[in-house]
Amino acid sequence: MQLTIEQALQQAVVAHNGGNLNEAERIYRAILQSQPKNSRANHNLGVIAVSLNRIEAALPLFKTALDTNPNVEQFWLSYVDALVKAERPKEAKQAIKKAKKRGLMQKNLVSGCHNRKPLLRVMPRIIVTRVIRCFFEAA
Repeated sequence: MQLTIEQALQQAVVAHNGGNLNEAERIYRAILQSQPKNSRANHNLGVIAVSLNRIEAALPLFKTALDTNPNVEQFWLSYVDALVKAERPKEAKQAIKKAKKRGLMQKNLVSGCHNRKPLLRVMPRIIVTRVIRCFFEAA
């Protein structure tokens, strides 16, 4: 029996959340074989790449996810996080500006200035500080 894309995504997320990154990556890549612009598969494969410190490999995956579905705030957060980790502050500022124009990221980043716990769930403290700095410099 062949899985639907949605079923495959669910399996990949279960493997990903369970720490089985090889299996999750295999499934995400299989999804991208039939749907190269699948935003969730691209984003989640980028998250795996970042977790393995393959930041440069993650960036085009995040970019494809954003190009396909630019209204998902988590995609912007992941992309900005990767840009900051790749020491590309100018690009991070540009991405933040684009997200802000869409009305995204403002709640997460502004609340992060006062209470960093929401951001710390997805980013280490040093990255949060850099992203917040980029956020205000992009204003």
